[in-house]
Amino acid sequence: MGELAALLAPLALASVLRRPADRVRRGSPPTQQSAIWRSAGQPGAMSRRDKRDRQREILATLPEAVVLVKLVLGAGLAIPGALRSVGDVLPGVVGESFKRCMHHVDLGWRLDDAVDHLRVELSPHGDAFVSLLHSGLHDGGTMRPSFEVLMHELRSARRREAEISARRVPVLLLFPLVMCVLPAFVLLAIVPLLAGALTGVAGP
Repeated sequence: MGELAALLAPLALASVLRRPADRVRRGSPPTQQSAIWRSAGQPGAMSRRDKRDRQREILATLPEAVVLVKLVLGAGLAIPGALRSVGDVLPGVVGESFKRCMHHVDLGWRLDDAVDHLRVELSPHGDAFVSLLHSGLHDGGTMRPSFEVLMHELRSARRREAEISARRVPVLLLFPLVMCVLPAFVLLAIVPLLAGALTGVAGP
C-alpha cells in the first residue's frame, strides 16, 4: 500500500502544478479560455513595463511574421496551416501567439474565434493583420496586395519606433553624465587647482 501511494504522489503533484492552459476543457467557451490564458501570463496579467516591452517585441517581429505567412499561403496552404507552420518556426511573442491560436482550434474553438483572439494578444500592432486574416477566411480571393500594403505599414511603424527610441538616447544619457562624468571632472580637474591656489595663498 505504501509503495502504491509513493507511485501516485508524483502524479497527483503534477496534476496540481500543471499549467492553467492544460486544464482547459475541449470545446469550453472562448471567454472562459481567454480568462485562463490571461491568468497564465498573457497581456491582461502583465505590468505596464512588461506590456510596453511586449509591444516593442511584437512590432519588431510582426513584419517578418507577415512575410512568412504570405509565403506559406502562396505555397498553397490555408490560413490555419500557415499560422501553424509559422508559429512552429518563429520565436518570441508572435510565434507563441500563433501557436496558442492553433491550440485553441485543437481544443474545439471556431477558427474565427481563435483568429480573433490574436487581436487580444497582438493588439494594437496586429489589428490590421487579424482583420486581413478574417477577410481571407470569409471573402476568399487573393490576399497578396493587402499583404504588401500591411508589410509596408508595419515596417514604417517599426522604423518610426526606432527613430523615437534613438531620440530618447540623449535624455537617457543625461543622468549618468550629470551624476558621474561631471563630478569626476570636478574632482580631477577643478579640485587640484583650488587646492594649489589655497596652498599658495596660505603661504609656506
